[in-house]
Amino acid sequence: ATNPVQNSTGVIVNADESLTIPGGLSSEYSGVTNFTELKTYMASKAGWYRNFDIPLYAERDLARATYFSGLVVFPAYTPNVDTCTSEGYSSFYYLYEKTGTNYINWPTKSEPYFGIAAVVTVLKDIDGNFSLITTTSTGEVVGEDPPDCLPNQQCGGGGNPPSSDGSTGRQSWREIILY
Repeated sequence: ATNPVQNSTGVIVNADESLTIPGGLSSEYSGVTNFTELKTYMASKAGWYRNFDIPLYAERDLARATYFSGLVVFPAYTPNVDTCTSEGYSSFYYLYEKTGTNYINWPTKSEPYFGIAAVVTVLKDIDGNFSLITTTSTGEVVGEDPPDCLPNQQCGGGGNPPSSDGSTGRQSWREIILY
C-alpha cells in the first residue's frame, strides 16, 4: 500500500539545509532533520499537499501551476480585507517539486501585488535570462525574476515537467488553426 500524501504546510528549508517544522507537524516529521532526509521521506509518500495561509480572508489558487526548473510555480489570491474594495492581492508560490517546500533558503512566496493573477508564464529573453510573468485583473503585467535553476536542472519548461531524458519544454507541438 502507498503511504498517504504528506502535509508540507509551513515546513521551511534553511540555508544550512536544516528544517524548520511547525509544531503541529513535528510528530509526522519525527527523525527528519535536514533537506536530504526530507527528500527521502517525501519519496516514500504518495505526494504532498500544502494548505494556504488562512487569515480572516482565505488565500486561494485561481490558476493552474507552471513547472519551472524543478519548481511548481502558481499564483495565489487573497481578497482584500476591505469589503468595499473589489480587488485583493496575489503572490507567486515557488514550491520544490519533490517536497512541496521552498528549496534551500529560497522564498516560498513572492511579495504580494494588487489584483487577481492569471496563469504564470515563463519567458526567456534573447540573452537567455528567464522571467516569470502574469497579468492581473487590473491589466498590469507583473514579472518576477525566478530563483536560479536548481542543481542538475535545465531552466525553462513553461508548464511541462522534464521528460525521461531530463529535458524540459514542449515535448510535442500541434498547430491549431481557427477559421
